[in-house]
Amino acid sequence: MLAPDLIDKTKAAIAAITDPQVSIDTVDITTCDREAIHTPQSIQPHGVMIVLSGWIITRVSQNVQSYLDCAP
Repeated sequence: MLAPDLIDKTKAAIAAITDPQVSIDTVDITTCDREAIHTPQSIQPHGVMIVLSGWIITRVSQNVQSYLDCAP
């Protein structure tokens, strides 16, 4: 799967589990630096992690298949 396809699939998955009135393109991430981090080096159970280097997927979390229907 190419990274742009995975990004589109990820956006669709996020939209399906979030408020449909919120557009992924309009989310303000400037407050992320003030988020509390309770468990370093882990992913919250309701999320997935996809690491890109350029447009190449280099890492994914183990639960990616349950959200995006593709094996890690």
